[in-house]
Amino acid sequence: MGPPLHSTGDPAFVSYSSCFSADHTQSYSSLGTPGTYTVKLTVDGKAYVQKLTVKMDPNVKTPAADLALQHDLSFDLYMARKNLLSKKPATENEKKESAQLDRKMAAVFEILQDTDMPPTTQAVGAAKELINRKE
Repeated sequence: MGPPLHSTGDPAFVSYSSCFSADHTQSYSSLGTPGTYTVKLTVDGKAYVQKLTVKMDPNVKTPAADLALQHDLSFDLYMARKNLLSKKPATENEKKESAQLDRKMAAVFEILQDTDMPPTTQAVGAAKELINRKE
């Protein structure tokens, strides 16, 4: 299987990189929420556009509000991490601090994404703390 597909040029949007059969060891984008999406595939300059419906797994019993919270926190962490990684640390100390913060963000992101259960109060608190951190 090739690299992850995205609905736009930004991997924050629907991605199959988190699918079971994908050959990637880590996902960097949040899972898509149920709904109808428009996907676009461009091959040799020709664009193919089609609607895609993502349905909820009927085995998942987590309320939609909790899944929305999970998605929103994951997306906000993704954006905070993207912002962090766009900065170029000037000193070795800044590089170490940036790498440490990146690892924390990645760890909380994985905790949120690795389950269909409601996010724990600890995960919500950690995510909000990292999202609201001002560098």
